[in-house]
Amino acid sequence: MLKSIKKAIWPITLVSVIIALPFFIFGIFQSFEVTRGANDMETITQGENTEGEDTPEESSQEEEEASGEGYRFLTLGDSLARGTGDEENLGFAGRTVEKIEQALEVPVSHENYSLEGLRLSAMIEQLNDERLQEEIQEADMIMISIGGNDARDLRGITHNERTEVIREMEDGYRKDLDEIIRGIREENSEALVVFLGLYNLDYSEENLDETELLLGWNAITYQRIEKEKDFVWIPTYDLFQFQLAEVLSLDQLHPNGSGYEKIANRIVEVILPYFQ
Repeated sequence: MLKSIKKAIWPITLVSVIIALPFFIFGIFQSFEVTRGANDMETITQGENTEGEDTPEESSQEEEEASGEGYRFLTLGDSLARGTGDEENLGFAGRTVEKIEQALEVPVSHENYSLEGLRLSAMIEQLNDERLQEEIQEADMIMISIGGNDARDLRGITHNERTEVIREMEDGYRKDLDEIIRGIREENSEALVVFLGLYNLDYSEENLDETELLLGWNAITYQRIEKEKDFVWIPTYDLFQFQLAEVLSLDQLHPNGSGYEKIANRIVEVILPYFQ
């Protein structure tokens, strides 16, 4: 009897193993697939995090760009603002930019919209230019040299007429100056605005009328901008007074490199604390 049972068990066990084997293999395969899928998902998730997050170097660079380090300077005005006569083609504006960069160790971008022969009325019209308005809006500092070409209108006027002409020219200068200040502040209420004073081309007694006009316009500018926040007037009259021959270019009208250097040094001396 026992032998008969043993003989029956082996076929049954064999059949059971044969039937169970596919299920066992399938289970192992499924376990492998689940494990591999989990690993793949982890890899994808890590990849998404890597793409969505900046590396330390990228984050640092973006933070620097977002912080807006550095300054934007803008120059407006006549040939003096253009730097005419400077052997290095920098003028007081370019030299000021270089000195500020060195002193503060920050980059300074600079746009120069000055034009040869520009007069007060033309500058007022220039302020209506949309591109210039955008530059004014972005500027941290605006340097202006204007009035020299208008002042030369006094030449050719007879001595007897000059008193009345000077008064009329001063009235016109006040109005034009107001327009320029208003035009700048309409576009930018926070930038530092630097007005350059006028210097004399003839300090002799024979030129007293023109000297009176220049000194009058300098006084008007100083008194007017003192009423405005973040406006400053930079005198240049004394820089040329006792060394005119040494600081003028060959055209005897514009400063040479040495003259522009003196102007730039004075500008930086005045404005540097503003940026520190």
